[in-house]
Amino acid sequence: MPLSPSPVDRSLSAPPLFRSPQPFATARAPASIANIGVGFDVLGHSFDALHDRVRVRRIDERRVTVKAIHSMSATCVDVAKIPLDAERNTAARAVDELCRGRNLRFGFEIEIDKGIPLAAGLGGSAASAVAAVVAAAELVDDVVPEDELYHCALVGEAAASGAQHGDNVAASLRGGLVSVGAGGMCSLALPDGIHVVVVRPDCQLPTKEARAALSESVGLHTHVSQSSRLLTFALGCERDDLDLIRASFGDEVAEPARARYLPHLETARHAALDHGALGAGISGAGPSVFAWFPPHSEPNRGAVAMAAAVEQAGYAATIFEARLSGQGAKVVS
Repeated sequence: MPLSPSPVDRSLSAPPLFRSPQPFATARAPASIANIGVGFDVLGHSFDALHDRVRVRRIDERRVTVKAIHSMSATCVDVAKIPLDAERNTAARAVDELCRGRNLRFGFEIEIDKGIPLAAGLGGSAASAVAAVVAAAELVDDVVPEDELYHCALVGEAAASGAQHGDNVAASLRGGLVSVGAGGMCSLALPDGIHVVVVRPDCQLPTKEARAALSESVGLHTHVSQSSRLLTFALGCERDDLDLIRASFGDEVAEPARARYLPHLETARHAALDHGALGAGISGAGPSVFAWFPPHSEPNRGAVAMAAAVEQAGYAATIFEARLSGQGAKVVS
């Protein structure tokens, strides 16, 4: 009579339940600066001075829940404003899209550590979505490709912004300087030695409100001029030509429409340029202002001058600084 297989035989022939040795994973995703002035809704770069961290646990129930949201720093103290409801939470929406797309027979419980200030124009909602879906992907039986991670995070980001625009998402996910469009994500060359300064006013400008200020159309002259700037900027980055980058740095589409919400913008911009910045503008939807400083310039003095301009407009100011680098999202445990 044939022998029945032993428990050891069965376990060896069964597929593994998890690619991770534990039913949980943690990922971090950096902040990001969208638009970079010249590339509204198509350019962004990671900003590693700040990040969000998301822990995800695999559960038997076919649902996605948000267990808790914590603040990791003094710059992110208003986490109570972030919805725990999975339908309105960017991290949960991103993970839910992963579950739906793959028809998973299990679900996830999410815990978010916020290190990126809310409604500051630094890609906080995108970073939470990216970190959550990257962590959840570690607990899926198959490898999840980058373009699928991007799509899921894009769906999650729309819960906060009201639209699927991928500049923050792509920058936070892949890291470095990226463009987005019909072909998905594309990495651009990083010019050497760029020091990025961000000054955040002690106020908020929700992305939905900032987008509502924009016109649905632009004039032909503006379109041609802005397209020329974008092409020249990309070429300048590819060639590491600081003169080309400086000449093309500017926005004729979004910043003029949003300027009335940002009384500190022009004085902060001039303060940066006076200290050698290649250019400066609104970080994402605002209200933060960013500047690119080349090697051998004065980024520290420029940051102080930019903060003073923000304070003169009536806001307390916080300075963040980082090198322009290729750091993107990653699993940390």
